[in-house]
Amino acid sequence: MILDRCMPDYHSREIHSILVAGPPEQVYPFVRHLDFRSSWITRLLFSLRGMPTNRMTLDSIVGEGGLFRIIAEADFEFVVAGIGSPGGKTIPFSSEAEFQAVKRPGLIKICWNFTLSSEGNKTRVRTETRIQSTDRKTRIIFFFYWIIVRPFSGLIRREMLRIVKIQSLRLAIGIPK
Repeated sequence: MILDRCMPDYHSREIHSILVAGPPEQVYPFVRHLDFRSSWITRLLFSLRGMPTNRMTLDSIVGEGGLFRIIAEADFEFVVAGIGSPGGKTIPFSSEAEFQAVKRPGLIKICWNFTLSSEGNKTRVRTETRIQSTDRKTRIIFFFYWIIVRPFSGLIRREMLRIVKIQSLRLAIGIPK
């Protein structure tokens, strides 16, 4: 898994998966260019967090000016990463090597991926989120933040997977997007 290379050490992690219709090569474009604007739950959570609800696609989140970057991609897996401080300031980087090189105290590094694997004529879509604090103080601060935010982060990931399942099912039965 590419995620293991991008963030082998972490302090927190969360995993979600779903089985969807169709082979990985058919499902991957839905995941890679995920549009989750149809999810009222995600819109609400983005709004409460002060995030723009008009940019609720994976492409806008990882694009120029987005909160995250895709730092690696191959074989039905891609890894998204971000670096920030507990105060909300984001730290710019442009590659996997730059992401890994950031070690300055007081930061939180986040990696999450999507992997797709074949299970018969269906696809297992899995997402894993890993979080690493660059020092003990930040890890303690993040611990208390994560107690509150983790359920909502997981809900957004499950919503993303639900949308992929719906899109895959629509394609499998011949309904255009």
